[in-house]
Amino acid sequence: MVPLVGDHGAERIVIFNRPVGFGLRASAAVSGRICMTLFVCVLASAAMAEPQSRSVEPDLKKIDVYVADLFDRSHLPGVSIGVVQAGGKVYFRGFGVSRDDVPVGEDTLFVLGSTSKAFTALATLQLVDAGKLALEAPVRRYLPAFIHGSPLASRISVRSLLNQTSGLSEAAGDQPVWSAGETGPNAIRDWVGGIGPAALDRPAGTYEYSNANYVVLGALIETASGQSYAQYMRQHVFLPLQMTDSRAALSEVNENRLARGHKKVFGINYEADEPYPPAFVPAGFLITSARDLEKYLAAQLPGSPTAGALNLSASSLALWHEGGPAMDRGSTKRYAMGWITATFNGVPVVAHPGDTGVFSSEFVLVPSENWGVFVLANGSGWLSSGYLHEMASGLVSILVGRQPRDDAAVHHIVFTIYSAVMVIPLLQLLALWRWRNRTGSLVRRLWPVALHLAAAIALIAVFPRLLFGIPFSELVATFPDMGCAALASGVLAVAALTFVFCGEPMPTC
Repeated sequence: MVPLVGDHGAERIVIFNRPVGFGLRASAAVSGRICMTLFVCVLASAAMAEPQSRSVEPDLKKIDVYVADLFDRSHLPGVSIGVVQAGGKVYFRGFGVSRDDVPVGEDTLFVLGSTSKAFTALATLQLVDAGKLALEAPVRRYLPAFIHGSPLASRISVRSLLNQTSGLSEAAGDQPVWSAGETGPNAIRDWVGGIGPAALDRPAGTYEYSNANYVVLGALIETASGQSYAQYMRQHVFLPLQMTDSRAALSEVNENRLARGHKKVFGINYEADEPYPPAFVPAGFLITSARDLEKYLAAQLPGSPTAGALNLSASSLALWHEGGPAMDRGSTKRYAMGWITATFNGVPVVAHPGDTGVFSSEFVLVPSENWGVFVLANGSGWLSSGYLHEMASGLVSILVGRQPRDDAAVHHIVFTIYSAVMVIPLLQLLALWRWRNRTGSLVRRLWPVALHLAAAIALIAVFPRLLFGIPFSELVATFPDMGCAALASGVLAVAALTFVFCGEPMPTC
């Protein structure tokens, strides 16, 4: 799930708009949203550069130096980076550790985040080619009880799920952070069966990123194939592509090879266990390695000798990468089917970020230049997610013969916002200490209280909604450091009110 990250669960044009991805409602959702926000920021700024691409032999030494520098600045625990062409692997490098001081290697396993969506789209298109699903058919043809009682649901097609235009809201795709939910064999279909009319916030046809779309696709895959999602992915996607490390169920994974996820709190990476919700695997919880991703991305590039292993018709392969609805008004970035089409430094790319809250990822295809890039990390956080995007985008620039862009401005903005959130409660505490014995009229004592209340309202109510599009409870679950700072601001505001009406720092009234 990065954005993600990655999440998050990927995620609008500027850093202050609502991102998309996973999340009480879900930490993975929020991380995916942040991941997608930063990802779109990178693409938006990159699109303003002059087109100047040219095919060159990759400068592997330059790539090494570039990525090593960004990895050091990101303070991520571990990163796995690969470059492929249609013929296969061109470059791989692991940085940092996966778990217990074990270096990141080609066979290290990572949870993907929302980059899982492209796999689910691939499986769906395979079933379309096999005649078991139809893109324009209503979902209710295959799932008759889908959002029972809602006229809007009758207009939701398989294609609208793939293109994120079903009308299912972003909030509908959030998963409770404290629990993985149902873990039985019917987890995906049972979750979809529980979706109610309130999950629809608009008619089908308008873009809104929601993990719920891809969970419903998971249920369609199970219904149309007669297999569980994990069984289908193993038989029809992983095995044909010889992706022997990849899994769609945590229970099938060798935990000694699975990297430990990390969450950054107060600038420090901590090992963290996020729930692994089986129902949300189609939207963001596939597990794979660099060795497998090399095969997966290479098969999608023009002229690949392994393209047949995708088991897709030429028209479906093109449709998989073909941009659909604009992600923002007037935007050139368009949501395809588990992919996003955009222009990076004048070069058309097909990409997607992912973030689960403790893992993050990003995939990029450059079909015109026959390059594929992936970046995986076993960490996530507000201060580090942007570096993952910069690594991926910088690699693309180097591969097409351009100087990588410096995203220092994005990192400075992120750090400034983070610092402000951390500093405001400290300033409140200092002011409260200096004001503790203040006397005078009630009016004279109330105006400082108003400042405390304004700070608390900003951090608890306005900041999470404005920047991340989430309630305060999700902020606490996803970014504990910023959540604690906001909570401290609220406590100090209550203390200030107490001082006014009780007249002493430790009131007895």
